[in-house]
Amino acid sequence: MKTIGKRWLFLFLIIPCLSWGQKPLKVKYTKAGIFSLGMRIPFGFSRSYGILNVAQGLGIESRIQLGKHYNTEYYGDYLLSKQGDSAIRSNGHIGASFLLYPQDKLRRVQPFVFAGPDADFEKIHQQTNASNAASRWNFAAHAGLGMHLNISWRSDITLSTAYMLHFGNKIGIGNIAEQPVYLINGTGTDGHLLFTISMNFKIIDLWKKLRW
Repeated sequence: MKTIGKRWLFLFLIIPCLSWGQKPLKVKYTKAGIFSLGMRIPFGFSRSYGILNVAQGLGIESRIQLGKHYNTEYYGDYLLSKQGDSAIRSNGHIGASFLLYPQDKLRRVQPFVFAGPDADFEKIHQQTNASNAASRWNFAAHAGLGMHLNISWRSDITLSTAYMLHFGNKIGIGNIAEQPVYLINGTGTDGHLLFTISMNFKIIDLWKKLRW
């Protein structure tokens, strides 16, 4: 996981340097319809059995802007972490966000608030015995704050933090023949804090109102 993280961090440092030579997009009527595509590096923070677990992952995302103050984002990512001292936890998210911008004009730093629904897949398996595992799909929802760092008219680096809450089946630990076993243990809610860094590029105007 550390090697993967270093490779993506290198890309994040190099790509902005290539963006300075990009020509600005000329908006003819409105910003609505701009389609963006990007990559994301999420970090997850959760607590189990009194231990803080830190997850790291990779993902992709796209945006379709609805107007000057509104944007939509669609994403998928996958995170891995240790769960306590003896287990590995993996989470896959497929979700969407509605972004609200308080500013009137596009600026170098552009804050926003966001919220949206998710489908969450979680699997936990014992570190020394992969067959001792349990998994489930749940509905989830998230909300948080973020900001775009607009490094050019066509590209941005986005920092965001959100809390995601899962609703549905929970994975717990049972005992069979005095051995811990991971299994579905009732229903309820649980969640984790997410911090995400992403790099995005404006690709095309789906409403055909931009001139390149």
